[in-house]
Amino acid sequence: MFAYLTKKIGMPNSTKLKAIGWNQEKGWISCGGENNLLKVIKLESGKGEGGGNLSMNQTLSGHSGTVDLVCWNENYQKLTTSDEKGLIIVWCVHKGQWYEEMINNRNKSIVKDMKWTSNGEKICIIYEDGAVIVGSVEGNRLWGKELDHEISKIEWSPDCKLILFGTPNGDVVCHDYVGNFLFNIKLFCFESGSPQSGLADIQWFESSKVGYSYGHIDKKGGALCLAYESGEIQLMRNEQDDYPIAFHTGLQIVCARWNTNGNVLAVSGILQDGYEKKAVVNFYNNVGDHLRTLRVPSSSGVIECISWEGFGLRMSLAVDSAIIFANIQPNYLWSYFNNTLVFAFQKPDKNDLTIVFWDSVVNEKHVRTMKGLQHVCAAGEYCVLVSEIEESKGEYILVLSNAVGCPVDSKTINISPKYVAMNTTHVIVCSDDTVYYWQYRSQYSQGVSLESEKKKRAGKESAFHIDEIPNPNTIYDKSRWKGFSQDVQDPICSVAAGKDGFIVGRASGQVYQYALPYIQRNENKFVLKCKPQTLSLNCDCTKFAIIDINGVLTFFDIEECPPGTKVPGYHKPEEKKEVWSVVWSSDNPDMCALMEKNRMFVMRNFKQEEPILSSGYLCRFSDLEVKAALLDDILKAPEDIKNIGDFIESYECRSLRDTRDHLTTISLKDAVEFVDQNPHPRLWKLIAEAALEKLDFAVAEKAFVKIEDYHGIKFLKALKKIDDKYKQKAEICAYFNKFDEAEQIYREIDRKDLALELRMKLGDWSKVVTLIEQGVGDDDILKEAYNRMGEFCSDKQRWNKAAYYFQQANNYEALIDVYYRLEQFSNLDRLIEDIPQNSEYLTMLAEKMQSIGLCEEAVKVYIKAGDVKKAIDCCVLLNQWNLAVELAEQHNFLAIEQLLARYATHLIQKDKKMEAVELYRKANKNTESARLLAEIASKLQAQRAPPLMIKKIYVLAAFEIDSYKQRVFDASLTQITGGGNTAEATAKTLNSLITTDINTSADKALSNPWKGAEAIHFYLLCQRQLYQKEYKKAMKTSIRLMDYEREIDTREVYSLVALSSYYNKCYRECSKAFAILERLPDLSTIEREKFENIALSLFSRHAPKDAAQVKFPCPKKNCDAQISEYDTDCKRCGSFFSACIASGQSILAKEYYTCKTCKHKALHKELVYLNLKHCPLCHALVVNPK
Repeated sequence: MFAYLTKKIGMPNSTKLKAIGWNQEKGWISCGGENNLLKVIKLESGKGEGGGNLSMNQTLSGHSGTVDLVCWNENYQKLTTSDEKGLIIVWCVHKGQWYEEMINNRNKSIVKDMKWTSNGEKICIIYEDGAVIVGSVEGNRLWGKELDHEISKIEWSPDCKLILFGTPNGDVVCHDYVGNFLFNIKLFCFESGSPQSGLADIQWFESSKVGYSYGHIDKKGGALCLAYESGEIQLMRNEQDDYPIAFHTGLQIVCARWNTNGNVLAVSGILQDGYEKKAVVNFYNNVGDHLRTLRVPSSSGVIECISWEGFGLRMSLAVDSAIIFANIQPNYLWSYFNNTLVFAFQKPDKNDLTIVFWDSVVNEKHVRTMKGLQHVCAAGEYCVLVSEIEESKGEYILVLSNAVGCPVDSKTINISPKYVAMNTTHVIVCSDDTVYYWQYRSQYSQGVSLESEKKKRAGKESAFHIDEIPNPNTIYDKSRWKGFSQDVQDPICSVAAGKDGFIVGRASGQVYQYALPYIQRNENKFVLKCKPQTLSLNCDCTKFAIIDINGVLTFFDIEECPPGTKVPGYHKPEEKKEVWSVVWSSDNPDMCALMEKNRMFVMRNFKQEEPILSSGYLCRFSDLEVKAALLDDILKAPEDIKNIGDFIESYECRSLRDTRDHLTTISLKDAVEFVDQNPHPRLWKLIAEAALEKLDFAVAEKAFVKIEDYHGIKFLKALKKIDDKYKQKAEICAYFNKFDEAEQIYREIDRKDLALELRMKLGDWSKVVTLIEQGVGDDDILKEAYNRMGEFCSDKQRWNKAAYYFQQANNYEALIDVYYRLEQFSNLDRLIEDIPQNSEYLTMLAEKMQSIGLCEEAVKVYIKAGDVKKAIDCCVLLNQWNLAVELAEQHNFLAIEQLLARYATHLIQKDKKMEAVELYRKANKNTESARLLAEIASKLQAQRAPPLMIKKIYVLAAFEIDSYKQRVFDASLTQITGGGNTAEATAKTLNSLITTDINTSADKALSNPWKGAEAIHFYLLCQRQLYQKEYKKAMKTSIRLMDYEREIDTREVYSLVALSSYYNKCYRECSKAFAILERLPDLSTIEREKFENIALSLFSRHAPKDAAQVKFPCPKKNCDAQISEYDTDCKRCGSFFSACIASGQSILAKEYYTCKTCKHKALHKELVYLNLKHCPLCHALVVNPK
C-alpha cells in the first residue's frame, strides 16, 4: 500500500485541533479544538487532486471550552461531543443542518473518553475520577458505576457484550456489558508483563460492516489493538488471546485506528530524530508487518487524532490548526493479463472471496470464488491464485488459471507465500527465508523423452534457503519438506520476475539475481542503499526499479559499473519521491511508467515526460501506450459495473503523440524524420498507415522494412497491381481494419459485390445479410450467412437468436439441437410436418424425442422416416408395450412377441412380478397379467399377508380378465357388424363370447376371476360384522363363505361359522361347524383335542338347536318351498341366491343395485344403511343406489 498527503484545510484564527472523526457512511467530518471550536464539514466524493472540494462547512456552537472528544453514531446518524469542562452534547441533523438534541454535564469531573456500541444503541462515558455511565440512544441512563481507580480509555467489543477500560498507568480491565468485573487483559508486549508506559489507545475492529471489502485479511492476525505511548503494540484475536502479536513501532504513539476492512492499522505518533520531533503515521497489517511510513509536516511534531474514510481510500489528520488529508493506495488483490482484468473482493454476507475475470475487449466476465485468497499474480496468458487451505494447517495452494478463470494446473506447498512473482514460464514464491519456484510451462518444446520420472521433474519444482546456492536437480516434495530451523536475520522483503530470471530483495538491501530456467545465482550480490519494499525488472533483465518503504523510487543497472569500479551493478543516483507503482515497457528496456501520488509519468532513460493526472493502477506498458485500471472505482461497487472498458484508461507516450501531431499538422516527410530520430515499431506503423492513406508506397515500404513486417511488404506488392486508386484505398482501409470506410468506398464506385466479398472474408454475416437484401449475392450466400450467424449465437449460448437464424436458413439439423436445448418441445413437434419424408433429419429428431420420453411423437417421426423397427424399439425402451404390439401387428413385425416374452421372463426370474404385470398390461396381454396377479395373491395368502392387500390384487386380476373380454368382444362386434342381418350378428356374438370363455378358462385361476376377490371380501366382512356385534349378519356372511373353501382355508371358514353361529344362538349350525373342524385331516392331536374340549364345553350347556328363523317363499316361479334367511340356495328347485356384497346376506328381493363395473349386486337398503358411496368389492362409484 501507499499513502500520500493531498489537501489541507486550515481552521479559523489558527485554532489548534484536538479531535477529529469521519462518518464512514455519510462522509461528514467533525473536528473539535481549542476556543470552543466544533465544525462539521463534508468533502465532495472523489479521490482526485486535493481530495475533493467542501460541500458542507458548518460551525456548531454550544461548548464553552476546548472540544477534545468527538464520536459518531453511524447507525442513528448522531454526533456526540465533549469539552474540557465535562459538557456533553448530542447533535442530530435535520434538512442538512446540525442541531443540539441533548445536553449533559455531570459537573464533578471531566470526560476522558466515550464510545458508542457497534449497533449504535448504547454509549459508554468514562470520567477521570473513575465514574462510568452507560446510556441509551434515546438519552436514558441505563446504569452507572464508580470504579475504585482512574480510567482513561474505553472500548466496546464488536458484539456489544464486553467493555474494556484502560487506566492511565496502562492496565486494561475487562467488564461485562452491565459493568461487572471479569478479568485483567494479559499484557505480552512488555517483558515484565506489566505496563511500562501510559495507554495511548484501544481499538477493537468490528467486522460486521455493510459493504464490499477488499484485500487479504490474515485470519491469524489480530482485531483488538492495545497501543502504548512508549511505542509497544499488542494485537489480539480476542480478549483472552494467550498468543498475541506484539511489536515495537519506534514511535511515541498518540492514536491508532483500523481501516474499514480491518487489514491495515494506522498508528500516529512522534518520531524523535535527535532533538527534533517529527510527526509520522505508520501503517501495519493485522499481523504486525510494517507496510508504509507517512511523514506529516507539523510545527509541533504531533498528530492529535486520525480517522479513516468509509471505503478506506482516504484519511483525515488533525495536525496543529489544520485538517490534512491523505490518499491511500491499498494493496488490492488484482492483476492484468491477456486483455483481462482479474480482481477479488468480498461480499458483505460471504466468507469467501469473489474473483472476477473480465475481458476488456469483448466485455465478458467470469466469476469464481475462493477461500483464503492471499495473492493474485499474472504473466503472459495465465495468472496464479495463491490461497491458504483452511482444512490443512500451514498448507497453501497455487492455482494456475487462464483468462476465463478455469484452473489449468495447481500445486500445494507448505511454504508461507509472503511474496509472489511470475513470468511466462515460472512462478516464484518466497517466505522470510525460503525461495520456491515452479516451472508451470516449458520454455522450449520437449523433443526428446527423458529417461526417468526424476529427470522429468528435476527443475520443474524446487525450493532452497535464501543463503544457499540452489541445486536445479533437487525436487520439492511437500510431504518431506520441513523448512529450516534457524531464524533468518536478514529476511526476504521483495521478489520480482523477468523474462530470463528473477531477483530477490532482502531487508538489509542485498539483492540476489537468479537465471532461469536452471536457477543459477549470480555470483555478485547487489547492495542497495535502502530496504527494497517493491522490485520490478525490465523486459531484458538488465535494470530493475526499487521502491522503498518511504515511497522513494530508484533504479539499479545490473550491467553498468559504478564510477571508479569494474564490478557490474550500479545503483543510480536518480530518485523520485512518493512513488507507489512502476511498470516497465514490454518492448523497450529503457522505458517505464510510474505513479507519483495521483500523477503518471513516463520515463525514457531515466528522464521523465510531462505528467498525466490519473489515479489508476498500472496494468501494462507496451507499444508506447500505458493502460491503467481505476480499481478504486471498480471495487466500490463491483457488481454494478456494466462495461469494464469504462474503468480502464489508456495513455499515450509523448513520442506517439508527437508523431500523430507531425502527421496531422506538418507533413509526412517531417514525421519520417522525427521517427528516424526516435525509432519504435509503433511509430513506424503510424508512418506506414499515413503513407498508405496518401498512396505513398515508397515511404510505406520503408516503414514496413523498418518493422520487419513481411505481410505488409507482400500487401504492398499486391496493392501496386491494382490499377484503380479507389480500390487501392478500399484495400488499404481494410488492411488497417477500417472496414466501414472500405465498404463505403466500394459502394461509391458501385462495387457492392466487392463489399459483400469483404464482409464474407471478415465473417461479418449481419452486414452480408444487409447487402444481400440490397440486391447483391444469391440465396445460397444468404443461407450461409444465416447459418453462420446461428452458429455464432450457439457458441455464445444465445439459443433463441440461434433458433431464429437457423429457421431462416432451413437448417433442420441445427434447429433440432437448439429446440432440444431450449426444451421447446412444441417447436420440435412442428418440425415433424416441416421436414420432408425419408429425410435423414427425421431420425435425429426422433432420437431427441425418444430421449425425453415423447414416445408417441418419436414413433410418428420414425414411421415418417420409414424405420418401423426403430419405432418399435422406441416403444420397448420407453415401456410402451401396447403401442409396440399394435405397431408390430400393423407391420407384421413378429419379433415383438418374443421380446415381450423374454423381458417378462427376465422380470419374473428377478422376482419383479409386479413390473412384469405392468409390462403385460401395457402390451394388452390381459390374461398373462391376470394369471401373474393370481399367483401373487395366492403367494401372499400363503404368507399370511394383510387380507386387504390380497383382495386388491384379486380385484386387479378380475379387472384384467374383464378388459380382455371387452376388448375381444369389441373386436368381434366390429367384424360382425360389417355385414349380415341381426340374427347372424347375434349368433356370431354368442360364438365369440363362448370362445372367449374357453380361452380364459384354460387356467383354473382365471375361470372365475372374481371368486378370489369375493372370498377375501366376505372373509373381511364377516370379521368386521363380528367386531361390530352384528351376529346375525356375520352368520349369514360366514355361511356364504362355505362356498369358497378352495380360496380360503377350510379351518378359517368353519371357525368363523362356529363363532358367528354361537353368538347368534344357532347352536345346530355351530355343532355342524365343530363336527367339520374336528374331522380336518391336517389337524394335530393336540389341536383336535382342543376342538373337542371346546365343543364338549359348549354343547354340555346348550342343546344343538337353532334359534327361531325367519322364513321366506322361494322367489322362483312354480316353487312353493319355504327358505330360511340363512340359505344361499333353494333345496327344492336348486335356485341360487346371489349375495349382497354390502351385507353378505342372500338377495331375495326383486329390487337391488348392480355395480356397473364388477356386476355384483347389493341391496338398496344396505347401501343406504351403511352410507356407501362406492362399491364394497371393486370400489367403483355407486350410481343412483335408490
